[in-house]
Amino acid sequence: MTSFLQEAMMILQEKEDKKQVVLTAVAPLCLQHSEFSGLANLAVGLQQGGTLDCKVISGGKTNYSYQVYLKEDPSKKVFAKLAFDYALWNPDRTVHYDLQRTVNEYDIMNKCANIMGEHAPVAQPYHLVQIDQHTMMLVTEWASAGDEQWANQFIDGKVDMRIIPKISNALATLNLCEDFDPMFNDNARPCLLSLFEAFKDMFRQTINNTTNNDPNDSSIAVAREIGLEEFSIMMDNMEQDYMQTRECLIHNDAHVFNLLVEKKPLDDDLERFGDKASLYICDWEMAVAGPAGADPGKFFGYPLACAICHAMNGNKESAYHLLDCTNEFWKVYEEILSTRGGKDTDALANIFRQALGWASYFLYNGFNQLDLFVDTMPIHDLAPDDIARTRGAWSSLGLRLMQIAYGSNRQQLSLIDYKILYNKLVTEQIEVMLGFAYERDGPSRRQRRSSTLRASGKRISDAMDMADVVAIAYNLSVEAIPSSNIDQRADSISQKVAA
Repeated sequence: MTSFLQEAMMILQEKEDKKQVVLTAVAPLCLQHSEFSGLANLAVGLQQGGTLDCKVISGGKTNYSYQVYLKEDPSKKVFAKLAFDYALWNPDRTVHYDLQRTVNEYDIMNKCANIMGEHAPVAQPYHLVQIDQHTMMLVTEWASAGDEQWANQFIDGKVDMRIIPKISNALATLNLCEDFDPMFNDNARPCLLSLFEAFKDMFRQTINNTTNNDPNDSSIAVAREIGLEEFSIMMDNMEQDYMQTRECLIHNDAHVFNLLVEKKPLDDDLERFGDKASLYICDWEMAVAGPAGADPGKFFGYPLACAICHAMNGNKESAYHLLDCTNEFWKVYEEILSTRGGKDTDALANIFRQALGWASYFLYNGFNQLDLFVDTMPIHDLAPDDIARTRGAWSSLGLRLMQIAYGSNRQQLSLIDYKILYNKLVTEQIEVMLGFAYERDGPSRRQRRSSTLRASGKRISDAMDMADVVAIAYNLSVEAIPSSNIDQRADSISQKVAA
């Protein structure tokens, strides 16, 4: 048997072993008198001779997430997550990744449900189960109205605008909570902190590599213009902001893959949405006290990248629609911070500046340096040169936003000036991509298609990618891979979709 087959068999066996652990741990919780309806419903089915089963829906590095259901009636189900005490970003399992983060996740979900009220977009946490000294399991309700990741709509190029005020309100309410511990979940911080030095080294490789960079990637010239010294300053300022600005509770991972919405009635009808406009926020284990702009900024990242992708496909309407989504999000978010939180325009300007910085964290550090989510973006019909141009556009935008937020020469602007500058920079990149699309296709545009993620029925988690990121972070002598080899990059780094 080849080593590849042996490894595959080991992975399959490991998944089966973990599945049995989940079933064994959940079964005793299924009681007809349980205060939690999801578990009580499972208990009724089991009492009638039914069988408990489960399937992996995402994960594989620090955790596995499962749907646990009744075989005879799959509508009866709960969510379960196995969390491990080794870090997703580190292949060395002797490095401890405190399971207290799972306890904190349970606590913050309860807290958010309380402060956001009856219709809080948070699944109800049921139980914490200590499996052994290395493993803990979180069991929650199954968010049945949150059937797919919101990212699919941005990939489609058409977003249900009814969701925007809901996520703005939820994150603003969380960020305005006054009852919090500034040290809350501090054990989760090293996961992100470990990467800042790696980002600097990857940047050094990019600007020093004179033979292997794609000439269609405009961000390389921008990176060389900025230089390593200035980039290091920006990384240090971002890290300092993350560690020292503890002004509010933040979800800390509020990108559109962690936002679940109602599945579309028809996969191929990109203009039609379900009746409920439901929203659930998941993956709370990274929540900490931090800068208020972090949550809006991390929300901005993927929509902006998709806007640029749609522009390269010649879909002007979709590109500006996604930019409008970010502006509408901020409009509602700002209004809540002003009216309910009493934030003045100076405070709001600073939060918007932070948001630009954390948008840049995804646009440049995440999507460019780490290749997170790149294989999900609507670029599959583009030629390699156009993919490189698209990648260069969102990466250049990221670097420019990073300069505004964390550069050594940054200036404190007014809120209106920040918003004007933000829209100007995004619009410039959209128009450049539309220009390339016009040169290639003329006035016609490429037909948008439904998200391939939706068609696969799978979910993407950034947790899946991070162990591979460390192959970069811990092997800093590796040469930078040219942007034109995006297919190989996607296969080797990003495409870790759990079946």
